[in-house]
Order: sequence, then C-alpha cells, then structure tokens
Amino acid sequence: MATIADVARAAGVHRSTVSRILRDPKAFRGETRTRVLEAAARLDYRPSRIAQALSGGASPLVPLVVPDISNPFFARVARGAEEIARASGLHIVVCSTGGDVEAEVAYLQAMSDLDTPCILFTPSTDTVAAQVLSIAQHTAVVLIDRSLPETDLRCVRVDHTQAAAAGTRHLLTRGHRRVVCVSGPMSASSARERVAGYQTVMADAGLPAQVVEGDFTIAGGRHAAARLFARDEPPTAILAANDLCAVGLLAAARDAGLRVPDDVAVLGFDDLDVAQHVNPSLTTLRQPSAELGGQAARLALADAGLGDGSDVVLTLQAELIVRESA
Repeated sequence: MATIADVARAAGVHRSTVSRILRDPKAFRGETRTRVLEAAARLDYRPSRIAQALSGGASPLVPLVVPDISNPFFARVARGAEEIARASGLHIVVCSTGGDVEAEVAYLQAMSDLDTPCILFTPSTDTVAAQVLSIAQHTAVVLIDRSLPETDLRCVRVDHTQAAAAGTRHLLTRGHRRVVCVSGPMSASSARERVAGYQTVMADAGLPAQVVEGDFTIAGGRHAAARLFARDEPPTAILAANDLCAVGLLAAARDAGLRVPDDVAVLGFDDLDVAQHVNPSLTTLRQPSAELGGQAARLALADAGLGDGSDVVLTLQAELIVRESA
C-alpha cells in the first residue's frame, strides 16, 4: 500500500506539501498541485484514517518508539521528551514494540505516514537501519540511547562503555576477582558497548572476562543467576544488564541462601526508583534518562525546523551511585 512518503518521492516534493494539497486540493493551483494529485492517483494512495482524523487542527504528534514501555527507564525517557514537546505545542505518543523488529518497522512506517514533524526511536536491533534511513529521508528521526551502524542519524546516548568500565573498576577495588557481566541482548548497541567497557577493565587487570548474555528484565536476571550460582566457582560480583536484571539477581541470590554483598556483589545500571527500595539497596550506574528524552526531543524538533540544536551525536555521562549491594 502506498504511503504519503511514496507520493512525495514520486512528485518530488516534501511530505508536508503532499499532506496540505491532499487535505484541501482546491486551495492550491499550479504544477506542484498537478504533480501531487497525479502521483497520488498513479500510486492509488489512500490517506491514513489516523492522518485524516488529525487534520482537523489537533496538535501534531511526536511518536516515541521504544522496545518496552513497562521498563521504567523508557517511562522516564518519555517524560523528558514530553516536557520539551509540550512546550512546542506537540504531544508525545508512545509506541511499545516488545523488542519485535517487525513491530518496529510497522510503527515507524505508520508514524511516518502521519504529518508528524519527527520520530524518536530506540532500536532493539541493528537490522532496522535500512528502513530507518529510508524514513529519515522524509521525516526527522532521532535515536535515543542506542545507535545504528553506518548511519549519520542524530542520536542522544550515554557513554555506556565508560559507565560499565567505572562499574567494573568499582567492583575490583572492593577486592573482587571473579567478576561476571550479565549483558543485555547483544543485538542492542548499548549492551555491546557496556560489555566492551567491562572487558577492557578486566583485561587491564589481567583477569578473565566472563560474559553471560541475558536481557533487561527481572526474569532475565533470575535465569542468568541460575546458571551462575550453579558453577563450581560462582562469581563473587556481577555487573548486571540493568536494574531490573539486578533485582532478579538479588532475588535469586536470596533464594540460594547467598548474602549480598558478602557472598556475591551486584551492580545495576539505570538507577530506577526500585534501586533504593530493594534489600539490600542497589549500587548502580545512574543514567540521565529524562535528559536523554528531553535532549532527543530538542534535536528532533531542530531537525524538523521547529527549534535549535546542532549536535549530531550528543553523549551524556552516567554516574556511579554506591549503596549496599556492591
């Protein structure tokens, strides 16, 4: 099915021009109107019902496409983006893909078919790069927290490599030598970058690096712990994929009769609200999640000509928060 972007390409104009002409053809005259109408007819374009519903003067929407809105990290990102968007008279609409690549592509294509100024996107995998680049030809796209290889898209991210290195050094200074990294899915650039930081510090210390691929959930932490605690020489410290994974590790350690941090130390990533309230409280690396969303919204609006911002890649820093677990 043809999209508004297809019509824009065929007519040699911007999507917004197509949207305005198709919304009210009688208000336009001349060659541009003719090219747009002919392209729409040739491609058998049918306007999106959602786009038609929005054409009555409602504020434009800014889609935020994320892997899992049930993860409080992305809820904070959304809050930061919403604050900036609202100041420009726009509204954030959240699309949660469940980490499904087909759902990501479907959401991106559907959102690009709207007359939206920009899209904010956290990819779950690198494999969507080609589709994102195609959409970015007509709609401003800004990546949040994760990058896509061989693209020059604007991106707001944390220095995951440096953050993981700082967390690993903290565990080593506490006397640990069997330090394991339970990573997120390696299809995510953030997981790969954190593993790289961990591996560098372990190599510099002359210690073996051990990576167990997991995910960013409590269940993923429990599953990784079952494998780790069954080893003849279990780790004395674990660098977790994120705070949710760390909560799963803490629960599994308690079930196994292990004391944290005496028998095994656990260090998270994100500093979610839950980090302060688990027992023991969680040592973690604080991501400026709301700032990630806010800065991404600023760059997206600038790319769409609705604000100021010149950065292509904006890198923020994480902060080590020392509590009881490590």
